[in-house]
Amino acid sequence: MPSSNKQDVAEIIAEGRAHYDARRHEDALALFEAALRAAPSNAEAHYRRGLALRKLGRREDALAELDRAIAIDDRVSDFFFDRGFSLRGARRVAEALADYDRAIAIEPHHWMARINRGFLRLEARDFAGCLEDYVDVVEHGAYDASFRLTIYVNLSAAMSFAKPSLWPMRCPLLTRRLLTHWLPAI
Repeated sequence: MPSSNKQDVAEIIAEGRAHYDARRHEDALALFEAALRAAPSNAEAHYRRGLALRKLGRREDALAELDRAIAIDDRVSDFFFDRGFSLRGARRVAEALADYDRAIAIEPHHWMARINRGFLRLEARDFAGCLEDYVDVVEHGAYDASFRLTIYVNLSAAMSFAKPSLWPMRCPLLTRRLLTHWLPAI
C-alpha cells in the first residue's frame, strides 16, 4: 500500500475514533468501513469496527470483526482484551478468560484485562487467581482512578473468602497501600 494511502486510512480511522469517543457509533462505524474498503487487511480498522458494532448491540458481528483483527495481527493485547470483554458479555466465560490470558501474556500489566479476569475468577470462586490479578493491579498502580472502588470491593471479597494461606506474601504492603492511598481517595 503506498504511504499516502496508509496515511489516508490512518486519518479515516482517527476520524472514526473521534466519532466513537463522542458516542456517535453509527458515524464511527461508517468511517471504519470506509477504512476497510481502502485497506481490507488493516487490523486496527477491523478492531475499531468491532468495537463500534458492539456498542450498537451487534455482539456476534463484533466478535467476528475482532476475530478478523486478531487473525491479521495477534500481537496486540487490546484486541484480545476487547474480544474477551465481548465474550464475557455473551457469558462465554472460558473463552473470555482465555482471551484475557492472551492479553496479559502480551502485556503483563494490562490492568483492564487483569480487573476483568479477576472479576471472572472471583465469580468462579478462584480466590487465589482473583487475588493475583487485583494485587498486580494495585502494586503497579496502572489503572484508571475511577476503578478504585471496584478493585477495592472485589479484592476485599476475594481476601475475605480466601484461606489465609492463599494470600500473597505481599499482603501487608497491599493493606498499607489500600489504607494510605486508596481509602482516602474513595
